[in-house]
Amino acid sequence: MLRPLGCLAYLGLFLSECLAATDIRTVYVKTVDGTLRGYASTVLQKPIVTFLGIPFATPPVKDLRFKPPIPLKPWKGIRDATKPAPTCIQPLPEKCKLGDSNVLQQLIVINLIRPGFNEKLCIDRNREFP
Repeated sequence: MLRPLGCLAYLGLFLSECLAATDIRTVYVKTVDGTLRGYASTVLQKPIVTFLGIPFATPPVKDLRFKPPIPLKPWKGIRDATKPAPTCIQPLPEKCKLGDSNVLQQLIVINLIRPGFNEKLCIDRNREFP
């Protein structure tokens, strides 16, 4: 009985530390494909920078399926990388129901979460992009 309670206590401490990341800053970074908006925050009192759902290749649909990835075309403007991309469809047991899940088949995305924060790598949206 103590083991499950200990796990719950540890999980509660971990979640409270994660949710305590109150110093969240929006950051912008210019890549060869375009500009991304992500965020900088702290987890366990250490700085991290997060960019979510970054596309890195053309979706493999129709005649592109089972072929090497085709590079993504650069985009104009700022791509929001502050929220996760939809999930890829996965085979599930027959009794398992998805409901109204956010799933897509045409995804080639990556989530980038890196430790540290380098002010020089980020651009200020109020200034002109380099």
